[in-house]
Amino acid sequence: MQGSFFFIKEKQCSFLELEHSNRLLKAVKHDLSIAEYVAGCKALGLLSELVTVSLWEMIENENVHITDSFTIYQELVQYLENFMENSKAFMKGNYVLSFVKVAKLKSSPIFAALTKDWEHDAKVVACLQVYACFVSTVSATIQRLSSRAVVVWKYQVCDRKNTRIS
Repeated sequence: MQGSFFFIKEKQCSFLELEHSNRLLKAVKHDLSIAEYVAGCKALGLLSELVTVSLWEMIENENVHITDSFTIYQELVQYLENFMENSKAFMKGNYVLSFVKVAKLKSSPIFAALTKDWEHDAKVVACLQVYACFVSTVSATIQRLSSRAVVVWKYQVCDRKNTRIS
């Protein structure tokens, strides 16, 4: 959603230049004038495209067995812990998880807009630093949950001759 908002920001600004009596449109016009707000949209859009969408696609993939997901979650934890150290590559779309469909991502006009240089990219980095606090909490939670899941998978899945759980 935020990535789409960032993608059409110029068109929204052009449309909102017209006088409107609608208070919602006035509020959107005001939000678009605040660089920090738009930078936050770009940062959330990058997180969405590079993490959330890719993770959902992996989860919905019927060819990924539940026992494989532990390795994927371990990779996700490492990625989330290190994404700020790789913020330049992240903002260019070059720091990706192994299961990301890069060709699909690169063909997206929204992704192209998100990874293009922007005059307020320093504010995007600041937003990512704020989000990094939240991301580290999510990373710790995933790590804790996935370590418990290994025990469950070991006794419930692997001991049953690697039977698929539907």
